[in-house]
Formats: sequence, structure tokens, C-alpha cells
Amino acid sequence: MFRYLLIAAGTAIQAAAQIQTPAIDPLNVGKDAMAAHDYARAAEQFRAAIEEAGEPAAALEALRRLGAVTRLLGHPDEAEEALLRAAPIAAKLHGDTSLELASILSNLSGPQRALGKRKEALLSLESALRMRELRPTEQLVEFSSDLQRTSAIRIELGETGPAKELLTRSLAACEKALPPESAQCMGVLDALAGVLRDRSEYSEAEPLYVRALRLREAAFGADSSELISTLDSLAYVQFGLQRYAAAQPVYERLLALWESSAGADHPMIALTLDKMAEFFAAQDRYAEAEPLVARAAAMRTRSLMESLKRSARIQASASKLDEAAELYRRAVLIADESKIAGEAVDPILRAYVGVLRDLDKRTEAEAIERRIARPEGTDKQ
Repeated sequence: MFRYLLIAAGTAIQAAAQIQTPAIDPLNVGKDAMAAHDYARAAEQFRAAIEEAGEPAAALEALRRLGAVTRLLGHPDEAEEALLRAAPIAAKLHGDTSLELASILSNLSGPQRALGKRKEALLSLESALRMRELRPTEQLVEFSSDLQRTSAIRIELGETGPAKELLTRSLAACEKALPPESAQCMGVLDALAGVLRDRSEYSEAEPLYVRALRLREAAFGADSSELISTLDSLAYVQFGLQRYAAAQPVYERLLALWESSAGADHPMIALTLDKMAEFFAAQDRYAEAEPLVARAAAMRTRSLMESLKRSARIQASASKLDEAAELYRRAVLIADESKIAGEAVDPILRAYVGVLRDLDKRTEAEAIERRIARPEGTDKQ
């Protein structure tokens, strides 16, 4: 029996010795952390993976992922360093005109641009584009994205002509790979139309905005706020082309969408009213322009009054009563000059009275109280 126990114990010890703790793979741990949006831990693991990498392919993947996660962490300098280290490894493994290298160079342009290195970012993107152009039927989405990124830098440099050409190519590539209503293609379409608008090439911009409008109507519905930006730009270029009959219903629709989506007092409504007033004035239609200007002015007046009221309330809460009284006085003066009364000014008057009473300015407070008590529309005494 004792001999049997010794044999069993030996077998168990031998089996235990064969059980090994699995090695921790920092690359996979980093991937899991990145998927969980724990970017700090992911970066730590990818750094460890780079140090431990025995094969160039493993080092390349870790460097690429480190470049991505450190950019998400707001460290473009480390992202740039990681991708600069990755590029020669990719060239050695896949070739110096490979799509793998093109992808790294494209990603490299992001942190370079974030660091203000526009020249370096442009060189990275142009190198990536040359590699992609060798395989014109592959990775069209990535090709379109690189063209759009390059155009953005050209626009920053004031080079709208090259940007126009790049965006035209980008849109063609995108629409070969994706549905026209996809977010990426719509973004390129908007960017191209915007460049044409800014170059005053309205006749070329107009059909693009019409096309963008139809796509957004199909995707979001005719009454969606997603149409506002496109309507605004379409009206602008039609106004620039003096296509007044076409532009007027676009302006009217734009105003209606702002009112339904943002409320009657939104600042953008006043701005839209200004644009419409300018549109009518350009046609000598002053009778239609004037009420729009008046409405916009009234909206801005009410907004200023509300801002003064809020500021006065803050000053009063901080026991700065003289400052609060002055702000209320200014708000009342603006209301009187603009002939605004009733519900818009009554709360300001009542708050003003309270501050005057706290300041022991009885005569002024009583004058405001008499005004509050006087029925609206009666003559001032």
C-alpha cells in the first residue's frame, strides 16, 4: 500500500511539473485593452510588445498599434515616432511600394499634421498616393481618404486649385467603392462643393449641392435638420448665380427648418433673416427685406436683454448690487429704445426693483413699480 502511494505521489508531482503557466502576450493584451477603450493600458502593452518582439512582423504590428493608440491618447509625438519606426520594417517585409507601407505613411500624416508639420504630412500622403496609384483597383476607400486628406492640407496652404483636383478624384474613387449616400462619400462631396463655392465657381458647385440635398433627403427625410447646411450653401451659390427664382424657395425652406429644429429665438434664425434680407435687397425688393431686418434686430435685442439680465442676476448673487442695478438699467433702456414691452421686459423690471430696494434707492424703485402697475399700452406719466 505504501509503495502504491509513493508511485501515485510521484506521478502527481511529474504531472504538476509538466503544467506550465501560459506566457502573457503583451500584444494580445494590448489589443483587448484597446477594444475596451483602455488606451493607457493598451499603449503600455504595445510598448512591451515592441521590446519583446522577436520577429519583424510582430514588431511592425505593435508599432502600428502603438501609433494608433497614442494618437487617441493625445500624444502625436509618440505616434509619429512609432510610425516612423514602422515604415522601414514594412518596406523590408512587404516592399517599398506596398499597400502596407502606404497605409503606414497615410497614418503617419495624422500625427505629423497634429504637430504642425504640414510639409512632412504632405510628403507622407503623396508617397502613399503614389504607391496606391500602382494598384488603381485596390483599396479604393483608402485611396479616396488619402486624396481627401491631401486636399485638406492643400486648402490650409491656400492651394484650392490642386485641392479641387484631388477632391474630384477622391469623390470618383469613393463612389466606385461605396454607395453615394455613405458618410465618407457625402463628406467628400461636401468638401468639393465647398472648395468650388469658395472659389466662386458657382455653376460647378450648384449641381453638387443639389445632388447632396437629394441624397440627404433620401437618407434623413425632407424635414430633417441634417439638410440645413446643404440648403444654406445651395441658396448661397444660387444667389451668386443670380438665379433668384430658384434661390428664394431654398431660403424659405432653410428658415422653416431652422425654426422647426432650433426654435424661434435661435441666433441662426437671425443670421438667416439677414441673408434673406440681403437677397431681397439685391433685387430691389425692399418691402420684403425690411420686415426681415426688423425681425432679426428684435431677436438680437431680446437676446442682449436676456444676457444683461443673466449677468445682473449673477452680480446680485455676488452682492455686487451697484453693478447689477446698472445692468438692469441698461436692459430696460434697450427695451424702451426698441419699444419692447410686456412679458419680455416685465421680469427685468421686477428684478430691477428688488435690487433698487436693496440699495435703498426708494424713489427709483417706486418709479419702476408704478411702471409695472400701469396697464400695458397706457401713456407714460
